Amino acid sequence: MRVVDVIIPVYSGLAEVRACLESLLSSRSELQGEVIVINDCSPEPAIAEFLRRLERDSGITLLENDENLGFVKSCNRAAALRPDNDFILLNADTEVHGNWLDRMVAHADTASDIAS
Repeated sequence: MRVVDVIIPVYSGLAEVRACLESLLSSRSELQGEVIVINDCSPEPAIAEFLRRLERDSGITLLENDENLGFVKSCNRAAALRPDNDFILLNADTEVHGNWLDRMVAHADTASDIAS
């Protein structure tokens, strides 16, 4: 069975990050693998506290960068955790709804040349 991890690099914007993760965690699908969140050395201590609490309470996988690596390097670091899984990158201000992941995968499966 296909497993799709969701990778979310985070830097700032606690309210947006909270809304993103709450929407994601309430919209799980059978295809969804790990939720991997990367704290890219956020200057906002409240973000680190929120993400650590969420890791403990909701089972997300949290990576914390010691220095700011930027979006691409942070995403690559997270994707390397599960190289056999597909993954979707979400900006930390994204909100998902319903069976969003199932719908995206269904569209991607309609042709072999669909990717991003």
